[in-house]
Formats: sequence, structure tokens, C-alpha cells
Amino acid sequence: MTSGRLRRSGHRKIRTHNHRSCLLWKMVLLAAFSSACNHCILIGVMQVYTSKYPRLSGSSYDEVLKRARAEYHVVAQSSKRQPYVRSKYFNSSKIFLDVFWTHLMQKHPKERRKRLRFYKAAIELLRSSREVPEVSFSADDRTIVLYRFYGMTKDGEHFCVQVKEDKRSSRRDFMSVFARKPQ
Repeated sequence: MTSGRLRRSGHRKIRTHNHRSCLLWKMVLLAAFSSACNHCILIGVMQVYTSKYPRLSGSSYDEVLKRARAEYHVVAQSSKRQPYVRSKYFNSSKIFLDVFWTHLMQKHPKERRKRLRFYKAAIELLRSSREVPEVSFSADDRTIVLYRFYGMTKDGEHFCVQVKEDKRSSRRDFMSVFARKPQ
């Protein structure tokens, strides 16, 4: 298959497409508008990415924070300014990590520990996943798109990673990770 080019077959022109554009058409066809909450919901079977990492170990918040910050510093040392990872789903574009830490500090310490345990698996999901996420648009601001990727750790725990995209600037931020099974 060629990528979106016209190909001659005998006397007819046949339009071919690549797999990425096929996925976009499937997303368009699966999107439905909900009148109850006025935002777009992706309807369909969710694919779950299986991570090769287990949850971070530790019984207290300080132990888990130490391990998660160590993972963060590995990523931060590879970039000069703002720490980011490149995502395969978004065609190797950057997903910035700083918003996650400010969002996390707004939570209760027990909730922080629960979320930080998935940090290493979430970073791997952002880097390697090509699974189609759940997509929703903000009712207030149509330029903000929220992607929810679902994954499973090596030890069998399901989790969800949220990425926020600003359509005006094409900036993507890693917002949050938490335990949740796909619906």
C-alpha cells in the first residue's frame, strides 16, 4: 500500500491509504455526541497496552516518591529544558511531563502514593503505545482535547494515563495516571 497516493490500476485510478488514516476514519465514525454532558465520547472496544514494568515498590509515600523521581530524572537529563518523552502514537511528537507533578501535588498523600506507583509503566506506555485512546473534548473550550490511554502493568494491575492536548499550540502534556480498568 502506498501512503495516500493515487495508483493506476489498468484504466482506473485507485485511492489507497495508510493504516494511520484508516484509524482516524474509524475514530471519526466511532465518535458520538452525548447530549447529557455536551462533550464527545469515543465509543468502541478499548485496547489495553501491556507494560513490561511492574508497579513501583514501596509501602510509604516517601519510598515511592524516591523511586518515581529517580525515573523522572532519567528522562529530565535527556532534555535541555522541559522534560519530555516522544510518543509513538503521536508520531514521535513530544509529551511534556511537568504538568503531572503540579497536578499530583494537589492530591492527598495517600492518593499520590497510589498514582506514583504507576509512574514507570505510564512513561513506557506514553513512549511505546500505538493503541487508540479514548478521546474527549472539553465542553467549555473546544481547543482542549483529553486522551485516555489504558494499560496494564506486568503484575496485572490496570491503569489509565491522561494526556491533554491544546489544539492551538499542538502542545501535549502528561496530566495524570491512576488505577482504572477500561470500560
